[in-house]
Amino acid sequence: MVTLDVPQPENFGNYLLKSEGFNTIVLPDVVSLAPQTIGAKLLVLVFVLITCFVIVRCYKAWKRNAYRRTALFQLKHINDESLNGQLNYILKQTAISAFPKRARGALYGEAWRQFLNQTMNSNKAKFTAEMIQFLEREQYAGVMLNPGDIEIRQECRSMAIQWVKHHREEKSS
Repeated sequence: MVTLDVPQPENFGNYLLKSEGFNTIVLPDVVSLAPQTIGAKLLVLVFVLITCFVIVRCYKAWKRNAYRRTALFQLKHINDESLNGQLNYILKQTAISAFPKRARGALYGEAWRQFLNQTMNSNKAKFTAEMIQFLEREQYAGVMLNPGDIEIRQECRSMAIQWVKHHREEKSS
């Protein structure tokens, strides 16, 4: 692409006003975009402070949910052969991370099921006693599963993913 550089004349002005020759154009002073008044400066300061507060809060929430991201990654990338015992282990590790002031790793059976159901925000689906029995049996049994166990395994995996995503966290003091 070729552009033409047209030189500007020394006196660039309005050619229609020829009473006294060429009138040069007087350009106005440059207008600063910086706030000029105290109110505008305070408004900018408040905006900057609120923005910093929101950024810090989002960063803290992102750091606080690192255990969720790790657990979800493990749950989604675990294959069927290595699923034995891993599902319940991941749930227990997540519970320990989310509720550090309580001894949640020692729960099992009905108490473990009640804890999982009570801390889940969603009322749609809950862990059943059959699922918890399967998780505990699978943790210690290194045997091949029955064809009926494959379906409950998938239900347990999807419920575990839902619980990790939607469980309530312990309020820190």
